Amino acid sequence: MPDINLPILSGEERTSVCQFGFQACPSGYQYGPAMREHFLIHYIVSGKGMFFCDQGAFAVKKGEAFLIRPGEITTYRADEADPWQYYWVGFYGRESADLVEECAFRTDCPVVKVSDPVGLCESFREVLSLPEDLQHRRMRLVSALYRCMDSIAPRESAHREGYVSAAITMMAENFSYPITVEDIAARVGLNRSYLYKLFKEETGRSPKEYLLDLRIAAARRMLASGQYTVTETAYSCGFSGVAHFSATFRSRVGVSASAYAQSHQPSPRKDQ
Repeated sequence: MPDINLPILSGEERTSVCQFGFQACPSGYQYGPAMREHFLIHYIVSGKGMFFCDQGAFAVKKGEAFLIRPGEITTYRADEADPWQYYWVGFYGRESADLVEECAFRTDCPVVKVSDPVGLCESFREVLSLPEDLQHRRMRLVSALYRCMDSIAPRESAHREGYVSAAITMMAENFSYPITVEDIAARVGLNRSYLYKLFKEETGRSPKEYLLDLRIAAARRMLASGQYTVTETAYSCGFSGVAHFSATFRSRVGVSASAYAQSHQPSPRKDQ
């Protein structure tokens, strides 16, 4: 896919994306020495290569990103045996330096390991798919840039637990509504793929499984109480319909919802 270069926008105070693209480099392909007037990040999707800047020579491989700062003279070269493929994004504006710092790029080391490779690639693919005539295109580009930077930024264990805890709280408070995993991910500020990864690592279950377990547990309580019909229970626990609820309940519990409710009703008293 060819790269896309955007005209530099006026008003350097605001964050703007000025170029982005994807390239599968041939063996030994080199760019530079050259200078940019904006920040430029390359993310290596596969392969490896070398990055040369004032701080030295750095070997960069799949899963890592390297940063070019404004005014730097840099050169980068694909490996002969395993040439890299990469996405890149160029940006500028008043907040750019802060974004770079949050991603843990240091002045003495312009290479970092990306925390969420799947999320980063999804954000780049979104950028590349935006049509030229899209309304509010600049805002969509900047939004994707921020998601890119969030995917690059390091994840500390406390942050990981915080995301999972926030997701669990949202599920517990909203399982009776038809929320989806996409809704939960958006609420906690992660993409779905990265939320799945964190959630699975912390709980042993996927977000979808956890949400379904909450709904089935609530349904069992409602049915056992004898106060609610199967239909009322289905919609009260966030299911889209009675048929879906009934099939899911039988699959998870082993009996039908009506049979489960019946089995929990008190036996009629016999006449003495």
